[in-house]
Amino acid sequence: MGGRIQLESVPGRGSKFSFTVNFDVANEEPRSYHQAADLKDKAVLVVDDNETNRRPLEKLLLAWGMKPVLTTDGITGVDEYQKSVNLEETYPLVLLDVNMPQMDGYEVAAKMREIAPANDTAIVVLSSSLTVPKHVSPEQLQIARKLSKPIRRAELHEAIVSVLSSGLERGGPAQQDVQAAAKSLRLLLVEDNSVNQKLAIRLLEKMGHHVQLAVNGREAVDRTLSTQFDLIVMDLQMPVMGGLEATQKIREREANSGGRTPIVAMTAHAMKGDRERCFEAGMDGYVSKPIRIELLKHEIARLTMKGPGEQPMNATQSESNSNGNAAVNLPELLSRVENDWDLLRELAEIFREEFPRYTDALRLAIRDGNLDQAREAAHALKGMLANLAAVHPAAAAGELEQLAKSAQQAALAASFAKFEADTQGLLAELEGYMAGAKK
Repeated sequence: MGGRIQLESVPGRGSKFSFTVNFDVANEEPRSYHQAADLKDKAVLVVDDNETNRRPLEKLLLAWGMKPVLTTDGITGVDEYQKSVNLEETYPLVLLDVNMPQMDGYEVAAKMREIAPANDTAIVVLSSSLTVPKHVSPEQLQIARKLSKPIRRAELHEAIVSVLSSGLERGGPAQQDVQAAAKSLRLLLVEDNSVNQKLAIRLLEKMGHHVQLAVNGREAVDRTLSTQFDLIVMDLQMPVMGGLEATQKIREREANSGGRTPIVAMTAHAMKGDRERCFEAGMDGYVSKPIRIELLKHEIARLTMKGPGEQPMNATQSESNSNGNAAVNLPELLSRVENDWDLLRELAEIFREEFPRYTDALRLAIRDGNLDQAREAAHALKGMLANLAAVHPAAAAGELEQLAKSAQQAALAASFAKFEADTQGLLAELEGYMAGAKK
């Protein structure tokens, strides 16, 4: 990328890492978040003891035209909230960190509900873990949303728009119509990977939708002949027929018969040009894997309530492994399954069965020099591992996929050895998390 990485280290004092890299100026302005809702001049109370968290949050809120007031601990936050109630200018929104000294976020929320129990203040909790203490009742505290750190720009904006709109229009006919329109859609999920299937189906069903599954593009085309769907979520890389070809066939038939079913591309590649190819094939939306629930919700709502006229909003997905040397980033994984441990157990069980099978298939394909089979097995493993927030193993599988795709057979064996090292103990780690959850 034409950049430079630097390291400065002094024994006993610490290390400093830095890098420089040149980026091209964007051809167009980023999609405006203001299109979704007007947040201008909306007051928001931020309660967070960490200045590193507060300052970037303040910059974001100011960029959206909001009026943030920052407090440095729970006690100060409660005092500020009390003042707003006394002045009859109660904050419509509170962004609340959970892990704070003296008074944690849930205690702060409880105090705020005591101060103004009937008020429509929306409380959004920000936490590095979405696990809720057993003594806390989020329903009683009326927590509007829980977001996992690091906070993603698109997720935060969607949450703010959602909770403020709900509070301002609660009970109104227009809001009820929007909520009804967002529920009980008939969706077709087109996906060949079993871990991805389970995760996507459960998340879509938790949104209130009815989901049918097709395991490849040919089956998807056949399903649309007999069933009218409200929206199709389409993987790109599948056996028998890929997502782009399936979309083209569906659009060709619709050109003759009339109608148009929105299609959202779901891809693990997120490479330059992928989005353009999706739209050229006739798709209307685009989300990257691993699945981000808020972005998927956004695309479904946009395409089923507003139509396919505007391009989708997506977020750059980058993760760091915050579990030290652990293969799985557990806070990130819990965020993806919305803290649903039952779903997590089901995913772990599927992974326990599928991972050895695909790993063996990859090993044999490399041994036999079958690059197509090696690429397919590596692609499947990359998808499974990415959805389980196994960042480094997923990257290692992605490297194998690219080596097979570019016919670098000599490098495959060495890369596979690295992959096995990165995934050693992964199953045991997952089982340990499951066992700990039962206690």
